[in-house]
Amino acid sequence: MKKYALIGALIFAQGGYVASIDGAIFPTLTQVQQYAESLPEHIETETDWLNPDFSLFHKERAPGRMRRLINWFGLGRRAWNSKEFNRLLHSLIKKRELNGLMGDFIQKYQEVPGDRIFIWTDLFGAFHSLVRDLEKLRSKGIIGDDFKIAKPEYLFVFNGNVIDHSPYVLETLTLVMRLLEVNPQQVIYTRGDHEDKQEWHSYGLARELKIRAAGLSREVIPLNKLMTQFFNTLPLGLFLPRVTEKEINVVLIANNEYSKSGFEVKKIAGFLEKEENGKLSSFKLSNKLTAKKSVHIKVIISGEDRSITYHQTAGLTMLGMQREALRWLNFSSPTSRNRRLYEFFNDAFVEIKIQDQLDDWTITLYNQDVRKLFGLKKAATYDLLTGQRIKEGVKKPKKKAPPKEEKKKKEPPKVTESPKDLEKKPEKKPSKKAKKEEEPEPTTLQEAVIGSTLDLSKSASMIGKPVKEGLDTGEGPWIKKEVRPPSDKKPVKEEKKAEAVPDKKEELKELKKKEPKEKDKEAEELTKEEPVVADGEKKPLILGSTLDLTRAVKFQSKSVKVGIDLRLKEEREAGDSVISQVIVVDDEYTPRKTVQEVNRFLEQGIDILLNPLGSPTLEAYLDLVKQGKVLVLFPMTGAPLFRKKDLKYMAHIRPSYIIEGKILTEYALDTLKAKKGVMFYQDDAFGQGFLEGAQELLKKRKITNWLAVPYQRNDVTFAKQVARIKKYDPDVLLFFSVTTAARGLIRQLGIQEVAGKHMLGSSEFGEGEFQRFMKEKGLKMFYLNAVPNPQQSDIAIAKQFRDAANREGVPIDVFSLESYLATDFLIDIVKKIRGAATKEKIINAIAKVKNHNYKGMLFNFDPENRTLSSTLWMYTGSPDWQQIEVTQNKEDAQ
Repeated sequence: MKKYALIGALIFAQGGYVASIDGAIFPTLTQVQQYAESLPEHIETETDWLNPDFSLFHKERAPGRMRRLINWFGLGRRAWNSKEFNRLLHSLIKKRELNGLMGDFIQKYQEVPGDRIFIWTDLFGAFHSLVRDLEKLRSKGIIGDDFKIAKPEYLFVFNGNVIDHSPYVLETLTLVMRLLEVNPQQVIYTRGDHEDKQEWHSYGLARELKIRAAGLSREVIPLNKLMTQFFNTLPLGLFLPRVTEKEINVVLIANNEYSKSGFEVKKIAGFLEKEENGKLSSFKLSNKLTAKKSVHIKVIISGEDRSITYHQTAGLTMLGMQREALRWLNFSSPTSRNRRLYEFFNDAFVEIKIQDQLDDWTITLYNQDVRKLFGLKKAATYDLLTGQRIKEGVKKPKKKAPPKEEKKKKEPPKVTESPKDLEKKPEKKPSKKAKKEEEPEPTTLQEAVIGSTLDLSKSASMIGKPVKEGLDTGEGPWIKKEVRPPSDKKPVKEEKKAEAVPDKKEELKELKKKEPKEKDKEAEELTKEEPVVADGEKKPLILGSTLDLTRAVKFQSKSVKVGIDLRLKEEREAGDSVISQVIVVDDEYTPRKTVQEVNRFLEQGIDILLNPLGSPTLEAYLDLVKQGKVLVLFPMTGAPLFRKKDLKYMAHIRPSYIIEGKILTEYALDTLKAKKGVMFYQDDAFGQGFLEGAQELLKKRKITNWLAVPYQRNDVTFAKQVARIKKYDPDVLLFFSVTTAARGLIRQLGIQEVAGKHMLGSSEFGEGEFQRFMKEKGLKMFYLNAVPNPQQSDIAIAKQFRDAANREGVPIDVFSLESYLATDFLIDIVKKIRGAATKEKIINAIAKVKNHNYKGMLFNFDPENRTLSSTLWMYTGSPDWQQIEVTQNKEDAQ
């Protein structure tokens, strides 16, 4: 009797949650919830938060003699224990390997309309958060207390990086493993960076195993072999293919280097096309199964490497287009680490709803602020392919039937609803007045054929934080309905309503053969007949852009993309986008590749390019501009080659490089009193413009002793240039180069060599990365800018940009401001165009801009040089940049 009293006292003294004596690990969700409630969610770490170490916490929680004695008597076990975890691990490995799940392989899910896919990405040990998510899904009938998923049309995807960075890595992993065990065909756990190639050895999982699984094996890391074996049974990605008569369109869910560098989709096309017996099937990447149909990855859902770049988010971020794929970032880890490092405070997961047509698929974010815990609710729903936000109660417009089937009425897509699903409460029917004011959503992305290998950039910029934290968007236990002010626009009546809409592009092509006057007149009539939807919305434009994301001007290019994406994200959130996407491709600052990419754009029907970067790359397809096949708007270059009166399909914001060359040379002579100058220039259309302006001024002043030193595009060594410059010994260096070349030359000249010299740079040198380089080296450079100081300017567009950038947590520099301004101005132009916004209508509208104060920028289109702005700003060390008004004439343009 005393023995049992002692044991009872020991149990009571130990405290903490004790599971039932059946010994099963995490037997029910209720018991897991009770266990989670017994554990403190936030634990301080002994090390830095980038790689937190919770070893002390685990040592303090390790079972002592009393606990081991209790366990020996079999009277109680904690909900998690290493022996049961070991059994679960063995069991899962055996079952998965028997099914052929091992090595580098992918999985395919043959979805059907009505399926619902719930996704968690980058959980990183967020045990308490995952328990809250599952509890919410249980309350809605999605999952049972026994972890059994309720219906065959539900799929759970844990999209990599379930482990590490928290004090509860093993609990989180065990919970996901239990879901896998109970639902082998309805739970997918993809291999993330931390599960791949034993990356976890350097992080929290390894440290936990050393303490909590000590004694289970003699390995340096207990269970190391088994853990590696288990992670080897995880797929590298989950493919959701939609097969048509001509092609295979794919939604990819993946979160590792394969998804970022690109799957070779040609080799797996046959697997994606093949119809399987069950919904879930797998394919080893060492095999090859091709198909005649082309494969197009339309959407990627992944995470991001936050050690390199991080986008402020509420759980779902639309990153933007990478080739033809729209990339979404999901983040599901509100742990102490991520609260501190990234100010992320949300339980978060997403849901994809499968419809009859891929164009109708949606992605929805569910989240809650963990500081308040008011309950998980729907935060926002988006069109999966376009990123367009879908308002509650507003249906997408029915698509027009093709001309050959104009008499047939197409049934609207069926939407499978369940009373136990998330949207449990019926939605309120909109009033007649509300119905009248509803705006149909724009159509989705055009079909595109772009190569066979997906090329993603890690550092691409954020576009789509769906909701601000704390935003009160309505009532309801699960669904938030956004409250917006009524539109003050009146519906525009259609002048003509045809049963079948003819192909305008083909008709416009035929018009190119006709006389100009006749062509313009008929083109105008054609575009007048384009349908205009209510509230003045029109079919959103899809534009293209060629940037260098990987080579000589990658930092500038990434800033340009930030500005474009930032402005489009704002427009998309407002719900009235006239530009749905700007598809960015990486041309590597290589003219040959640029031409290939532009031709691909044209094959897709994309004939307007926004903010392309690079003079030599733009020159490579200048013939297409001259022929009117492509409209280039606001390229990030001032090369005089593109300032010709006859380039009717091009418009600029920034002044010519000839002007910049003159201003910099004049400043060197008159302000710096320079006697000997070196002009370091890129020997192509880019650098020659600056040089032309500089030499024109020098010739006018009869100065002949200045030295011009050329280099070739993408050069990285400058031995000959260094020798010439040192021999000449100038007192001023003028950089008519890209910043990577300038950095290379400065390093190779030596910091001491350049420290005592004046340095002047063109408008290419406002790049943040270059400014950091100069600051680190203790060097100064004065440089020109095409826009005012983005950090301090008080003009309207700079304030608007700064507010948006700060709100989204993206970097601020002159190039992101310039591209933001260009995108904002273009949106304003397109909104004022009636009907379809063709490239002809857009360029004609821009050409009519005269003496217009656009949010603090004076725009006055000059047809001689195709330029809107005649203002530059010079940085001379003060935050108050010197504003310079310039006069551009015909000579400057040429």
